[in-house]
Amino acid sequence: MALVEVKLSDKIPGEALLIKIWKTAFDNGISGLLSPWQIKRVGKARAEVRQHEILLLAQATRDAADITAGRKTLDKKGHLIESKPLDVPEILPPSSTSFHPLLERLREEEDLRLLARRLNITKIIAMAEEEASSVADKDVSDKTVDPDWFTRWRANAEEVSEEHMRGLWARILFGEVQRPGTFSLHTLEFMRRLSKEDAELIERLAPFITAERDLFTRNVYVDPILAKNNLDPHELMELQNLGVLSGVDGNLQKRWDISRPITIRFRNKALHVEPPPEMEFRLPLAGITKVGEQVMSLGKFEANEEYVRALGRAFLDQGFGVSLGTVREAESGRWEVVDPEQLSLGTPLPFSED
Repeated sequence: MALVEVKLSDKIPGEALLIKIWKTAFDNGISGLLSPWQIKRVGKARAEVRQHEILLLAQATRDAADITAGRKTLDKKGHLIESKPLDVPEILPPSSTSFHPLLERLREEEDLRLLARRLNITKIIAMAEEEASSVADKDVSDKTVDPDWFTRWRANAEEVSEEHMRGLWARILFGEVQRPGTFSLHTLEFMRRLSKEDAELIERLAPFITAERDLFTRNVYVDPILAKNNLDPHELMELQNLGVLSGVDGNLQKRWDISRPITIRFRNKALHVEPPPEMEFRLPLAGITKVGEQVMSLGKFEANEEYVRALGRAFLDQGFGVSLGTVREAESGRWEVVDPEQLSLGTPLPFSED
């Protein structure tokens, strides 16, 4: 199916991505109460149309559940009415020559499943649309989403009814439509098997990860901070078993021959390290897998400053000069460190009271 040309007269935030989400869904067989161009023509706001569609689907789902449970039925004119209690012989006829009531019940149950899937996918797309308002038009790729990728995404997403997990699937769609190729089919398969508890564990890990996909661990400075945030060796091993971390068992180290200053970024914070003369330094760590990186990109996290300062102490203890600054994003994916604070072994860590 060809792409639909959609033009809005009044500029809205995230317009390019919003229209691309509409086109992607429509071209891959997901049509709403109104098609993209009809939303503009009838003058209805997107949010109003989408909310109306969700409410209708939710009501239809409740009505279908009532029919399946035998509480309601449809009369000859298609009107929903209260049903009369059925005798067992009426539901399961003794003769094999007439299975009409049973077949009708099976059809109703299948309709209910289809409605539930449609409600799920509609809510998830609505969440993705809400995310679009934060993206500048220039940051949206012209490349279209692979139809096979969308088919796999839809098959997984329409089975998700838990609100938190819906949000993750919405961000996957949002990110892939913005820049096709952002999320692999492997990540979709990983997300399909992910429970809410697993997702929450990954979210706990995210604030401790560097821009180079490293997690510093197994040293006296950072381990207490990780443990305080419910990331002790047991949780880290569980993350490795999930496929998010590697090297938890101690086979990875970061080795630096530091002859010039280096900067280690932790999301919105960064450590700037000044070396003493001819110094080699090693720190044990665990690495984040590619799928782990993609899953963590679904959230909006800040660095755990207590952990970053603790890592700075590990450098200070070896004679390095260390400062802690805030990361400020610039255009074209660049960033800079501002407001540096010189650290020393006498600088107190901001331990919070339990």
